[in-house]
Amino acid sequence: MGKVQNNKGKEFEAVYEWIDAVELSRKRKNFARDFSDGCLAAEVIKHYAGDKFSVDMHNYSEALSGPRKRDNWNLLNDKVLKKHLGVRLDKAWIEEICSVAEGAAERLLMDVKAKFDAGA
Repeated sequence: MGKVQNNKGKEFEAVYEWIDAVELSRKRKNFARDFSDGCLAAEVIKHYAGDKFSVDMHNYSEALSGPRKRDNWNLLNDKVLKKHLGVRLDKAWIEEICSVAEGAAERLLMDVKAKFDAGA
């Protein structure tokens, strides 16, 4: 598994290292694009959640279209992020992630990592 490339210096280094510890179902090439459909984020959360709570991967499908990406993120937001981690994505943040805005997915995963580091 190759290292995630980082265009923002060291700002997200801890998140990239945290992600690199997880064997994902597909190879990462462009972090923002790869995480834009929510599937890899769900895989990372499932990995770190272990037996604490369930992330049903069959609910998430790889997506290229905006509506399908938003469906995945809305489901992940409602069923996992809010419920088990206390992380809330608003519509604007979901749109940023889906539209591959620089740093949007990394900011979310920083929040998720912080929750796991705190014992979630």
